[in-house]
Amino acid sequence: MQTKPFFMNNPDWYYFDEEDWKYRLTDKAPKEARDSYEDFYASTEMIDIQEITELLERSRRLL
Repeated sequence: MQTKPFFMNNPDWYYFDEEDWKYRLTDKAPKEARDSYEDFYASTEMIDIQEITELLERSRRLL
């Protein structure tokens, strides 16, 4: 079960950028929130890479 990232504990620290469709930090975010933000997007990118790899493998098996 995934829990809410630390940077989301205070709405003054972040906002959702609808143009880029991702969260952004404000200047009010402390170091711990910035670290949490970096970890959040690093783990999200890893999930995307794993999902893409799995889809490619399934596609190859069908060919």
